[in-house]
Amino acid sequence: MLALISSNINLAKAKNNATRLESNNKVAIDNTPPSVPTGLRIVSLDHYRVKIAWDPSTDDSGSVKGYPIWTSQTVWGGSDKYSTTNSYTIYFDNAWYALEGGYFRFALQAEDHNGNKSDLSKYIVINIPNGVPRITLTPKNPLCADQQFGSVRVQIPSYAQSNYKLILDNTTVSPQLTGGQGYTFNGVAIGNHKIEIRYAVEFGPIGPTRLEDTYYFSIAVPPLPLVLNTDVTSNSVQLNVTGGVPPYLYKRTDGFYNSNSLFTNLNPDTNYGFTVRDSNGCTIGRTIRTLPSGKISLTRNQVQNDFDSKDLILYPNPMDNELLLTHSFIIDEITIFSNSGEIVLQKSINDYKSTIDVSHLPKGNYFAEVKTNGKIEKIQLIKK
Repeated sequence: MLALISSNINLAKAKNNATRLESNNKVAIDNTPPSVPTGLRIVSLDHYRVKIAWDPSTDDSGSVKGYPIWTSQTVWGGSDKYSTTNSYTIYFDNAWYALEGGYFRFALQAEDHNGNKSDLSKYIVINIPNGVPRITLTPKNPLCADQQFGSVRVQIPSYAQSNYKLILDNTTVSPQLTGGQGYTFNGVAIGNHKIEIRYAVEFGPIGPTRLEDTYYFSIAVPPLPLVLNTDVTSNSVQLNVTGGVPPYLYKRTDGFYNSNSLFTNLNPDTNYGFTVRDSNGCTIGRTIRTLPSGKISLTRNQVQNDFDSKDLILYPNPMDNELLLTHSFIIDEITIFSNSGEIVLQKSINDYKSTIDVSHLPKGNYFAEVKTNGKIEKIQLIKK
């Protein structure tokens, strides 16, 4: 009889105290649940999580396996969380009941290693905010007038626990994202747009089907184009800029950017390249020819002829859409300058005559340089 009792006791120990020995020395299954958990309380609560804790339960087997956590808004719907300690943190974006927010009841049971569960504890009520993570949108507008597209950077907050996808304007779907990750949509046209954040578990024809939240943003029109006007003398060029985003920086092709828009100590009758850059990094460039030595500035729409050649004919002058050019020698090249010294037309000819298309030139005063027979001849032109 002592051997039988010892055998039964060893059997009870081998089953991790899950059985108990009755007075008649027979082994019976443990059907006794642990004690009901007490002291359920909120430890901390913020906009994306709540931490709850409680006093540990006891069980006659000596230990408790864990605590199923129950949630209810109207009726107890079941337990979808489980803790093996006497505390638990619930992230709202990873809980079905918190996606819409509102008041919810929390209670829990204790469970032993034999599957016995206690009654529900007393519940607590928690006002849970909407559990969808608040994403951050950072649109980037076009910087220069010739750009027609921007971009938008979308950032998922680090506290997000679930996986999400983003849909731009019902068409473009991002990769799957989770907390702390971001995604940039490029090539976003000027105008108004929307981005939807969707739960990345359920999918439809274009991606996740369960809409969590919608955000709206705009891509603004770019700044006005840069416009460069110049005042030119025989030894200086003044650059006058409008449009873009000030302040501007200026440079000669062979120099460095600086804030000085006046370039002096230049050689007469010489081409110089200039570039202007605004604060967005947009640029505009021109090749400007300084005036011949001793000639007055052409910035005041003044008319001037530089020679009296009977060999060169430019007709008609004032010109309209075409300019007929003839010479007694072979004409190498003609260059037409604007009133500010900018090259507006340049054409190689290698013939005694040529018809020049000037239909694209605005009305105003110009001067032409004609290279022929090793010489440069200059004449003032008027576009009517």
